[in-house]
Amino acid sequence: MTLHEVILENCKPVFEKSLGATVKNNEFYKAMFKNFRTRKGKPYGLRLTSVGNNVLQRVYEGYSYHIEGDINHMVFVQMDQHMEWPYYVGRKVATFYNTNDAAWFRLNSNDLKLYTEHL
Repeated sequence: MTLHEVILENCKPVFEKSLGATVKNNEFYKAMFKNFRTRKGKPYGLRLTSVGNNVLQRVYEGYSYHIEGDINHMVFVQMDQHMEWPYYVGRKVATFYNTNDAAWFRLNSNDLKLYTEHL
């Protein structure tokens, strides 16, 4: 089972309950992931939308931190290419759903640019 399938199984019921309606799997993924796309028929992309972050926080433990430093487009490219677990990046807050990712972010002074240089 892929990570996206696990998220679908565990989070879609929470998402649908909050909506009060059922949604197709593809619509669920698009609401959850900002960079969602498919490759060879499989879901890809782990950057969460604010909705996705709120849903995941109801099901899984997340680690949220204030972001220091500037965020540029290369940060998002690096994270998209290398992250293995869901993550959320807002204007001033980053949330990770993996303790290792959260620890490395903290060790790099809560700076996404520094953090992505070590991915």
